[in-house]
Amino acid sequence: MASASRTSRKRVEDAGIFQVLGESTDSDVTVFSSEEDEDGNEPDSDEDRQLDDNSETNEDGGTRTSGPKTRHLKWTNTLNFKKLEKYENLSGPKHSLPVGSSEKDFFELFVTNDFCNKVAEETNKYAALSQRKAWTVGNKWEDTNAEEIQAYIGILIYMGLVDLPEIEDYFQGNFCVYPIVRQAMMLKRLKKLGQYLHLNDEEERPDQQSADFDILYKARPALDLMDKFT
Repeated sequence: MASASRTSRKRVEDAGIFQVLGESTDSDVTVFSSEEDEDGNEPDSDEDRQLDDNSETNEDGGTRTSGPKTRHLKWTNTLNFKKLEKYENLSGPKHSLPVGSSEKDFFELFVTNDFCNKVAEETNKYAALSQRKAWTVGNKWEDTNAEEIQAYIGILIYMGLVDLPEIEDYFQGNFCVYPIVRQAMMLKRLKKLGQYLHLNDEEERPDQQSADFDILYKARPALDLMDKFT
């Protein structure tokens, strides 16, 4: 009787697994009904069959309803993998750069001169707008250009590859392990560009109630640029 109780409880526990895998046609699981065991044999006794039929023995020797009949699960060594179609679509920028092209040549395939000119223009406009709103002219700001924006983006990419705890760590004097950042731009200028950096015209941004409202308006030029490489 104890053995029958354990068998019934085991089958009840297996019910949850069956609900997940029982209907899968691609599963590597062989499903047996409660009328046979893993070897295809019938239950040993009528008592087992009775316990399987919606009941199990509790600690007091009685029975209680346990839901529908459970099923056994048996794992097999047969694996059914679906064959994936060969990916033949072209992706990435198309180019005809010759062998020996520099890193900057490949960089400009993604971060184009037109994009950098756009960022430089909008950054200068936003810096001027901010100064007008503050009723002051920032004596520490000088208009940027496409070449400097290229350097700024290159520094950000480099910092993502060479991770240091603080931005200032890339500019430490004798302790600077990676002088390439300091050679490209001073720390104050890097922070000032980050303060005013803009990709789109702030004054032309559609109102939130407008039909032309774009929640990604500020980043739209960069997103449009990336769409060319998908």
